[in-house]
Amino acid sequence: MIKKLFIVVQWLVVLLLAGFAAWVSLKPTPQPAYHPDEWHSWNGFMAISYAGIGRHTSERYPSPAQLAEHMKALSENGYQPIRPEDAAAFLAGRAPLPERAVLVLFEGGRKDSLIRATPILRNTGFIGTMAVPTRYLKQWGSAYLKTPDLRTASKLPQWAFASMGHDAVVEIPVDGAGNKGRFLTQRKWAKGSVESADAFAKRITEDYYLSIDLLSEATRQSVITYLYPYGDPGTGPGSDPEAARINLDAVSARFSIAFTRADDPFNGPNSDPFSLSRLRVPGTWTGSQLVKELKQFEPRSDAVDGFSDASRWFLRKGADLKDNALILSDESLAWVRGSEGWTDIECVARIKTEPGAMIALYLRHAAPSSYLRVTLDESALRVQERLLNRMLGLASVPVSPAAAGHEVRVRVRGNRAWIWLDGNAVAGPLPLSPDTDRGRVGFGSHGGRAYVASFSVSPSPGYYVFAESYSDIPERSRGQVGAILPTWFGTDRPPAVTASQRGDALAAAAAGVECIPVIANPSNLSPEESERLATGIAGALAHPALKPLVTQLALSGVGDNLSRALRSRGFRLLHLLQEEQAREVCSRHGLQDAPHDRFYLDVKEDTADAVLDELLHVCPARRIVVRQNTVRVVPLGARVAVRPEDLPGEEN
Repeated sequence: MIKKLFIVVQWLVVLLLAGFAAWVSLKPTPQPAYHPDEWHSWNGFMAISYAGIGRHTSERYPSPAQLAEHMKALSENGYQPIRPEDAAAFLAGRAPLPERAVLVLFEGGRKDSLIRATPILRNTGFIGTMAVPTRYLKQWGSAYLKTPDLRTASKLPQWAFASMGHDAVVEIPVDGAGNKGRFLTQRKWAKGSVESADAFAKRITEDYYLSIDLLSEATRQSVITYLYPYGDPGTGPGSDPEAARINLDAVSARFSIAFTRADDPFNGPNSDPFSLSRLRVPGTWTGSQLVKELKQFEPRSDAVDGFSDASRWFLRKGADLKDNALILSDESLAWVRGSEGWTDIECVARIKTEPGAMIALYLRHAAPSSYLRVTLDESALRVQERLLNRMLGLASVPVSPAAAGHEVRVRVRGNRAWIWLDGNAVAGPLPLSPDTDRGRVGFGSHGGRAYVASFSVSPSPGYYVFAESYSDIPERSRGQVGAILPTWFGTDRPPAVTASQRGDALAAAAAGVECIPVIANPSNLSPEESERLATGIAGALAHPALKPLVTQLALSGVGDNLSRALRSRGFRLLHLLQEEQAREVCSRHGLQDAPHDRFYLDVKEDTADAVLDELLHVCPARRIVVRQNTVRVVPLGARVAVRPEDLPGEEN
């Protein structure tokens, strides 16, 4: 009887898919609400995912009616669909996104997702990305899509495709006792022993390549997205020490983006393209619940003071807010929502741990493999930087037990960090890696309970200041400065750097302030003149103490000949642009051949907003500097240039 029922179910699925194919071929295909020419936002995008679409609503799967409600709510609240290639281009700094961009993923390559979601995507104008484990493409009688199904779906503008590997979704034996482990993160047990390092790397790499080849063949599309089964790229507990490196090498060789996490929906301009995050949407959520959750993760630049506003916190694994304090149990996490793009910050926390517990204050947390953190336990305060699989110790300070806990103050500015403990400076300036440049703020715990009685944090991206010397900056304002721009070079004199200028650059660097020398009047230079000037400037900056500090130069206009000559010698450039020059940059699509160049808009107030909007269509906000009080709204990530006398002061 059971066998007959199984056969009937199989035939029903076949008939449904046949009907779906006929419907696709006969029904007119409306185009999604997709207009890339109108996009100009560089803030980031949301990613949400569905495990499947059920016949009825359940905790895990929404019903078709529920999914329709979600898509309608997104549309009514201004969210616009994007494709994986849009996300990849954005993360590479090549193209902007809509103001509220959302990538909608359907995990597992399920037939119910394709059949039930397609008419909803058609009716609401949204685009779905189907993540497919390719080992199921040729299995008969399963709930998973087959190669003909993908060929049918690939004809629809409502669908894009991603890989979930081939065998990556299955578990493997890892020892002689029969224990199982994950395909991508642990070595396989076979024939009485564990596979070699070379065999481990070969097995993983071949799985990535096989999945993308099968998907590309089935869909006749370029598949650039990978979604890690179990969300683990080799950084989880029990992973082989080489797993993270092998997976990263393999995925980056064939894919453009990869999703590793499922803890929040937001991915910003500096997110690691191979460690992206999505939000798994429960089947029981209403459309308004989904929208409310997404809005809480939108990037913000306002400060956080205390714990009274629970909406500013994302709590995981037992973290709790109570009596205006944060309580962490073992392995808890708490993140400041909207802080993913924060760079320079000031924060103060009063912390207490129970015996055996450690609390970590995370700063610039871009991924599990990239962050700065300050840890505190009953014996010491430590400052550490995580770079992929390496944890670097930057400072260690002994502490004495205190019934009321300890006050920890941290300042991060540029590539430097300073630490105060109970009002006393204990570390800094500590040098930071250029790879640890921005990310979210939060707390984690290990080994027991910890408490944060008070906390405040504010982003403080440093101003760009046109000043001839760091000493010209009022002492009360130096904490607000990110870079100084002195005029060191010109076309009317041989390039040279004085001992005083060198000392000034060293003093600025010690405070985490970048020195960006200006080249005066560089326009209309021939290729030969440009080469001579660039050679002279490089020589003047070759002093061992100066060379690692001055890596960026500023010059008026685009200056093609001189720009090329300076870039060839390893310099990044800041172009000082007036209106006509800025519009020229826009017509060149943001100088894509120079992705590290930045642009300062020296534009009149009455035209500044229009010019800025044009530039944002082709250039990320993080590459733009605007003059103070010339634009209505400074885009998130952009810097502001001021005169020394206009700098605000700071509280010490």
